[in-house]
Amino acid sequence: MKASELRGKTAEELNSLVQTRQIDLARLKFRHAAGQLEKTHDLKKLKKEVARIKTVAKEKEKVQNAKAN
Repeated sequence: MKASELRGKTAEELNSLVQTRQIDLARLKFRHAAGQLEKTHDLKKLKKEVARIKTVAKEKEKVQNAKAN
């Protein structure tokens, strides 16, 4: 998912998206450790996606804090 798509989502949607992606990442790590994962680059893609979502969520939080002050 692109950052521009993520910026259109609410904070709650971003938080739920992070949680689901982290669960997916844990499953992939388990499969990788068990030797069942064929596409190991999926781990890297998912880690970057989680980081991207967290970055957009933090940006939204900073904007809201600036408006509150």
